[in-house]
Amino acid sequence: MMSEVRTLRAYYYMNLAIFFGDVPLVTQLLTIAEANSVFQAPRNEVFDFVEKELKESAEVLPPTRPDSENGRITTGLHWLFWEERSCSIRSGKTPKIPTGRSWMPGRTR
Repeated sequence: MMSEVRTLRAYYYMNLAIFFGDVPLVTQLLTIAEANSVFQAPRNEVFDFVEKELKESAEVLPPTRPDSENGRITTGLHWLFWEERSCSIRSGKTPKIPTGRSWMPGRTR
């Protein structure tokens, strides 16, 4: 379960870095005083953290799961996150974010 959480945390940090660049990087439990003094980490540092988390969690994740555990993270989804991370770093581009509700199915502006 811990490797699944680490994979998700890496995925969320990856998306934050892709869309916003430098973001606060919290890797441990903080006190209130510490939380109020967290600064943004450079985008490359966030990507390094994502890489470390994905590499370490890959060693524990199973390649498949039984049907009773449908929806849980496997190495397949893990490596999909890894490839998305790699493509984002190589391209150096930030994806376009849909605005308003025009991107929602059945909605018009």
